[in-house]
This record gives sequence, structure tokens and C-alpha cells, in this order.
Amino acid sequence: MIHDKTVKEKFIFTLFSQLISNFANVISHYFLALFLEIELMGAWALLNSIINLGFIFVNLGIDSIHFQYSGKKNFDSYFGSYLFIKLFLIFLNLVFSIFLIFIFQINNAIYLVLFLCLSKIFINLSNIFIINLKARLKIFKSEIPFFLAALFKGISVSLIALNLNFVSSIINPLILISISNCIFDFLCFLYLIVISKFNIDFNKPKRRIILKYLRDAKPLMLYTIFSIISANIGNIILDYNFGETSLANFYIINSYIIHALIFISGSIITLYLTYYSKLFESGNFRLIEKITHIVEKFSSIFFSMILIFVFTLSDILFYIFLPNYLDSIPILLILIFIPYAHGITRPYGLHMISGKKQKISAYWESLNSIFAILLMILLIPNEFFLIPFLGLGSIGYALALTIPPCLSVFVCRFFSNKFFKIKSQREVIYHLIIAFLNIALLILIRQFLEFLHLNILYILLIITILGIFFFMGPLVIFRFFTIEDLNFLKSLLKFDSYKSSYLEE
Repeated sequence: MIHDKTVKEKFIFTLFSQLISNFANVISHYFLALFLEIELMGAWALLNSIINLGFIFVNLGIDSIHFQYSGKKNFDSYFGSYLFIKLFLIFLNLVFSIFLIFIFQINNAIYLVLFLCLSKIFINLSNIFIINLKARLKIFKSEIPFFLAALFKGISVSLIALNLNFVSSIINPLILISISNCIFDFLCFLYLIVISKFNIDFNKPKRRIILKYLRDAKPLMLYTIFSIISANIGNIILDYNFGETSLANFYIINSYIIHALIFISGSIITLYLTYYSKLFESGNFRLIEKITHIVEKFSSIFFSMILIFVFTLSDILFYIFLPNYLDSIPILLILIFIPYAHGITRPYGLHMISGKKQKISAYWESLNSIFAILLMILLIPNEFFLIPFLGLGSIGYALALTIPPCLSVFVCRFFSNKFFKIKSQREVIYHLIIAFLNIALLILIRQFLEFLHLNILYILLIITILGIFFFMGPLVIFRFFTIEDLNFLKSLLKFDSYKSSYLEE
């Protein structure tokens, strides 16, 4: 287990704050999807994708390199140069966003796009200080403002969605949502400046350090560009070929359900990237492997259970909670493998950046993103620049997003073993086997319950209980889940330790 008490608390505080933030986001957009017209949800998805593409150069791998530098003794002297680079990139992206607005001729939604742009600027300004605080392991200070902003944005969107008829009679609800998000993103930025003033040395940017950032980040630049393209271009292709309803059905799954699940594993990336950097500096590969296996193990158990419930209960859950989006279920059955793949792979993928093998990692990730883009062009549209393609629409889009991360499961483990002799666990394979056997059994049980004409709420309850029992039972029997694991989980509930860690910071 993770023996460093402070490390464990920061891991879990990060995880839970991000989980609650994501929960607020998912619930608020659930209300939005429930009451907003499907076509408007598709329009919201399209405009957000265009603005996201406008901020294509906002990272360029500089953030990852800043985390990598956190292990250096003179790390304080790096912030001025890091700040200068990030501010220049934000300005560059703003110019490019304006260019895209004219290219896509978004004249009928100019105010909405304006506030989306402003919100994006404040988010990226805030991210500068969040990254720097996390690089210094000031986890509580960095998470609290983000958590509060996400929570208030969630409450705001929920209130707008629940009063949609009244709001729509006064203003376009999408414009009001974008204004609300912009205000809270701005307040988050101000709050971060205030709490960062004692943890930042606002030194002058140095040409030598700026060039060092750019040189070390060079292998990551193409990857960051292609990853943003692959995350957004499919929405545009789908909308222009199949319309806003098809995009809305895809967007509600990918951007809220899948994104929320991916965020669970991604929420602690910056924390263990910082610790990995320090451990690689000291050559403590044994502890790196131990942390990797712990994160991988609990991710595998959690996401395997998600797979079970999606394949056995998704139609019932959509029928009860999202009846307007029943056409989204086949998309969910494909995309659900993405958070599983990310959850068990991320601890290995980050070895390459922390271990200063980012060049190889970036080449692979760039190749993977290009592969995803090519799959989108091949699978989604009926034609692309007058060239005929397969025209699978949202199903093709789902396949194009799912195949690349599944390939990374194997490639990242190969690199980790090759360069650092950090081996993967066979245990996760057994988790997956037990999960699919569980799915087959639960489907048979569900068919029997339906034959008895049980109410769907009883079926939902029975399958949920049996799913947990049938999955966790074999894990305990075959010692894939032990008393030590249970004691570790119980130790996470001792909230007094989180209070003392916060006061320590």
C-alpha cells in the first residue's frame, strides 16, 4: 500500500474533490439533456467543439514539462518563464479561435461563442496556477477553487435547466449558461491568484529557461495538437453529415458519461506525475511500481463493475432517466471500454514523461491520435471532400474513439517494461474475465426475471445487488481482493487526517 500518509491523503482528496465536481457537472447536464431540445443540445456540442479546436495550441506539452521540472532544486526560478509561455499561447489561441469563428460562419450565435471563448481563457489562466500549485504538491490549495467553481457552475446549470420555460421566454438558455460559466471561471481565476501569492516567485522570464521548456516539450507538441483535433473534429464531421440530433445522441454519452468516468482516473494524474518525477530523480523504481500497481488494481475493479452494469442495465437506466436518448445506448456499449482502458493504462503511460522518455511517448500518442482521426474520416461520413466513405455515423465515431486507447493498453505496458523494468499485473486480466462471465450470467438472470414479469425497478435492484456480489465474491475467493485492500479503503475514510494535511499546507 501507499505508506506515505500525506501522499495517500492527497491522492484521495484529489480523487474525491474531482469526483464531486464531475458529479455536479453530470447532474446539471442531465437536467439540461432532460429538458432541452435535442437539436439545441447538438448545437451546444458543435459550438463547444469549434471553440475547443480554436484552443488547439494552448498546452503543447509545456504543462507536462513543468511537472517534470518540479523535481529540480531551483524549481522556483522556472515559474516566470512558464507563465510567459502560457500567456503567449493563450493569446495565440484566441487569435486562432477568432479565425475559426469566421471560417465556420457562426454569425447567428456570436454572443454565445464570445462567452464560450472568455470562459476558455479564464479556465486556461486558472490552469497556470493550478499546475504550479500541484507541481509544488499544494494539492488542497489547488483543488478547492476548482472544486468550488465546478460546484457553482453545476448548481447554476441545474437551476437554468429546471426553469427552462421561464428562461427561454427571456433569453437563449445556452447564452445564459455560457455567461454563468464565464462568471464562475473568472472568480476561480481571481481566487487562485490570491491563494497562490505565497507559493509563487514572480521572477522575470529567462530566455535560457524558455528555450529549455520549448526544447523539452518539442516531442509533445504534435501529440497535444493531434489529441485536441481527435477529440473535437469527429463532432463537426458527424454534425455536418448526420445533423444535430445525431450529434446530440453521441455528445450526451461521450462528453458527460464517458468524460466523467475518464476524469475519475485522470483526476490524480497531476499528483502522481509529480511524485513519479521525484521518484525517478531518486531512482526509486520499486515504489513507482508499487504505486502503479495500486492505482491499476483499484481502477480495474471499479471500471470492471461499470462494464457489468452498463451491459446489463443501460437500457433500463435510459428508459427511466433519459427516455429521449434511447438511441444513444449502442454508442454507450462501445464507448464504455474507453474509461476502462484509460483507468488501467494511465499509471504506465506517465512513466514515460516522468522518466524523461517523453519523446517516445509523444510519438506513440501522436500516431494514435492520427489513427483516430483517420478512423473518423473513414467510418463516420458518407463522403469527405467528395470521396465516398463507410457512413457509419455515430457508431463509426464510437469505434474510431475506442480502438486507439485499447491499443495503448498494450503499448504503454511494453514501453514501461522495456525502459524501466516495471512489469504489469496479470490480475487485471482475471478481473476482466470475471466481469464478462458475470455479464453473461446476469443477462440470463434478467431474462428469467422479465419472464416472471417483474417490475423494472425490482429488476434494476436485483441485478445491481447480484452484480456486486457475483463480481466481488470471486475476487475475495481467489484473493484478488484481500483484507489489506479492505483496510486500505477503510483508512481513506479517516477525515481528521485530511484536515491536518490541509492545515499543514
